[in-house]
Amino acid sequence: MKEDKDATSSLARAELTRFLRYCVVGAAGFITDATVLLALVHGFAMNPLLARVFSFSLAVMLTFALNQHWTFGGGRKQGLIASFAAYLGVQGLGLVCNAAIFAIGILVLPAPLNAPLFSLAIASAIALAVNYGGAKHFVFNVDARGER
Repeated sequence: MKEDKDATSSLARAELTRFLRYCVVGAAGFITDATVLLALVHGFAMNPLLARVFSFSLAVMLTFALNQHWTFGGGRKQGLIASFAAYLGVQGLGLVCNAAIFAIGILVLPAPLNAPLFSLAIASAIALAVNYGGAKHFVFNVDARGER
């Protein structure tokens, strides 16, 4: 009985560590996105919408590499291109989820719950869960024991 409890506790700690690593990688992606965006807009007078294509693309490539090697471990069951395509799909789903929940919050919730920052926080938290679950199960194929 104690061994089962210890094993469950160990799995929970491993999952929490993996999730926190995912959050750290997400923060690194945000910093990369913001830094490149600002450098292109202010340093090179690039249109912000065009600059965002480059900054976001670089951030996604960075987070894919960091998540693959640090968050979810090194080996993968599928090829690099297939893994990256799956990662883009998961990120796209998270983006749609984020935008939809944000819009619902703004358009449906009563004041003061329809404030943009509140809606953004709720949408981002839910999208984080969608992205993490998708990355874990569909991109990097980690099972309940944390193995690939």
